[in-house]
Amino acid sequence: RYLVEAVSLAGFPLRSRLRIGIERLWLKTRLRPDTRLIVQTRSMRDTVRRHLGIEAQVLPFVGEVAAPAAVRDRAQPPRFIYPASSEPHKNHEVLLSAWQLLDTWGIRPELHLTVEPGSAIAQAVARAAKAGQAIINHGLLEPEALRTLYGRCTALVFPSRLESFGLP
Repeated sequence: RYLVEAVSLAGFPLRSRLRIGIERLWLKTRLRPDTRLIVQTRSMRDTVRRHLGIEAQVLPFVGEVAAPAAVRDRAQPPRFIYPASSEPHKNHEVLLSAWQLLDTWGIRPELHLTVEPGSAIAQAVARAAKAGQAIINHGLLEPEALRTLYGRCTALVFPSRLESFGLP
């Protein structure tokens, strides 16, 4: 969506703003009247039509599905997973705030994240974990490790404000 819509990149790191800006320019210079794009959802198809004036074919991404989590032991806290990069639109801040609030109420579900080590979000997660919150950053995971983590978690939490691919 960032390549198609005129969404503000304020709040993104300079490197991300440059990358997306170059990708936007590349896309617009490559489009021809007979260009056909493949997108994952009907809403993205409509966005392409509206903003680029071309047709797109919907072809949902289908990959291997993780095995369902085992029946949860009610004595253990639920485990939530949010597999996402640390870009601002992923909205990790709302999760960190929610987990801090839950912690003040004595509610301690686990939150499993996959943000890049060294990112501002990874640093905030480390501070939250040091303060005793049940937040774990696994860093970047290979597909098999991510599938395993999905299988260990109770639910997916997805606070992202803007997505087009929707892999989680």
